[in-house]
Amino acid sequence: MTTTIGWVSDYNEYGGGETTEKEFIDRCPRNIKLIKMFGGKNIDTTCDFYIINNFRALAEIQLDYFIEKKKYIMAFRDVIDTRHDSLIRRMVKNACANIFLSPLHRKEFFKKFNIKECSHVRIIAPYFNCNKYDRSSEKVLDICWAGNIQHHKGIEECLLWARDNYRVVMFYGKGDSQLIDQINYSKYAVYKGYHEDISPILALYKYFIHLPDKIEAFGRTCMEAHLSGCKIIRNGKIGMFSWDTFDDIEDTIERIQKQPSLFWDTVKSYFVVN
Repeated sequence: MTTTIGWVSDYNEYGGGETTEKEFIDRCPRNIKLIKMFGGKNIDTTCDFYIINNFRALAEIQLDYFIEKKKYIMAFRDVIDTRHDSLIRRMVKNACANIFLSPLHRKEFFKKFNIKECSHVRIIAPYFNCNKYDRSSEKVLDICWAGNIQHHKGIEECLLWARDNYRVVMFYGKGDSQLIDQINYSKYAVYKGYHEDISPILALYKYFIHLPDKIEAFGRTCMEAHLSGCKIIRNGKIGMFSWDTFDDIEDTIERIQKQPSLFWDTVKSYFVVN
């Protein structure tokens, strides 16, 4: 018999959170039928269980449905989203498990929503295809930034750092047009456009810079840069660096490969899959 699981999420085409979702969805076990409910679609009430990601698009009555049923896991929730604050506390309490991407993600989430620590917490890092990142290439370029160009990503802080250190930062990505104009106007920055696969570019750089304004649950591009052999200029707001096991690159790769199995084993532990 196949177990049916509903994956509930606000889904966008571009962003680290959405990439993390896709990596785990793509590695769903064969004996689980996954029904994707993205962007506030009506909830399929026939599912045996639910995985709830970001839910800004959902109405409160839909969230109340999950709270009442208590057949769900909260996974990968963003720290910066503040809609439905009063319901979040109830959802965390009634969830079978709450999955976070890093120790910092868990800490800041509970702090932000004034939630006491609970026993049903799991910390599972994102998955990466480590084979696509090249650490052996000669580093012929200096420093870059890559990602979704938005204010909370610390673009202004990176530009200030570049100016103060007389370094020219290369920016890769897409997003806020005014921020892109700001990058273009700076003599310490060059906008290089959007590249769907950033791994060949990271392989060429000695340094990667990321100075976000707000807490990032993990920081996918920082891990991509790490896997590519870049030294990372950062602040204390990136969840990846709250792990104590990502310093050694070989240990990092081994741990990353285990994350999908760890995630789905956690999900399956709350119901019987025949």
